[in-house]
Amino acid sequence: MTILEKIVEMAKALDPEQQQKAIEYLDQLARERTRAKPRRSLKGICAGQGGSLSLEDFQELRREMWANFPRDIEP
Repeated sequence: MTILEKIVEMAKALDPEQQQKAIEYLDQLARERTRAKPRRSLKGICAGQGGSLSLEDFQELRREMWANFPRDIEP
C-alpha cells in the first residue's frame, strides 16, 4: 500500500469535521513548503563570476539579440 492510499483510507474513516481539519492541515503543510525557500538576490547569484561587461559589449550583444526580430509590424 502506498502512502497516498494509506492517507485516503485513514481519511475515509474520519467524520466530516475531522476530514475538514485534515484538509486544512494539508493545506498548511503545502503553504509552508512553498514559502520555506529563501530567495537569493541576483547580486549573490552572480557574485564571483568574474569579468565585466563594457558598454560596447552590451550594445553588440543587444544588436545580435534583436537582429532577427520580425520587422513586419507597421505603426
